[in-house]
Amino acid sequence: MNRRGTAASMHILRLADRCCWLQRQAIGLLMVALVVLIALNVLTRALGMAIYWVDELAVYLAIWAALLGAAVALRNRQHIAVNLLTLRLGGRQRRRHLMLAIDTVVLLFSLGLIVLCWLWFDPLPLIALGGDMDVFVADNFNFIYREPTSTLGVRKFWAWLIMPIAAASMCLYSLANLLETLFANHPGESS
Repeated sequence: MNRRGTAASMHILRLADRCCWLQRQAIGLLMVALVVLIALNVLTRALGMAIYWVDELAVYLAIWAALLGAAVALRNRQHIAVNLLTLRLGGRQRRRHLMLAIDTVVLLFSLGLIVLCWLWFDPLPLIALGGDMDVFVADNFNFIYREPTSTLGVRKFWAWLIMPIAAASMCLYSLANLLETLFANHPGESS
């Protein structure tokens, strides 16, 4: 690989590591908020003054934390894996080829998630209509920007934004993992 390709790869790896660090911090904050909300829920129910929106917010925070955690685990290669084939393969080169195949499949899956999120959120028609929700809903029967949450009263769109964020993160992290496998001396080791 030429020097320019190596520089681009290093830039992607640094970007992935920075994003991963930020996501770890966000997960920590989400988990603290989740614990506070659950404690508040227990306290208010014990006092007979339940705050019902706390349950829904706690669910959304848990979803955000789980999807960010899944992306971080992907970057760190910490997902559950069946490694029978990897262990049976002899030679470093064969293991490297298998890791390249796995990283490629994960990258393609992540790209597929981005495409699905794009189709789900369908931003171009909304932009073309100047943000007119009534016309957008009538033309596309897509209520993603209109449907409110049950108790919070905010649009579900805000809760569902985690999907494209997680998909983009997974795409970046799987690309970084693929680059590490391509250029590492010891492929398959955790980063």
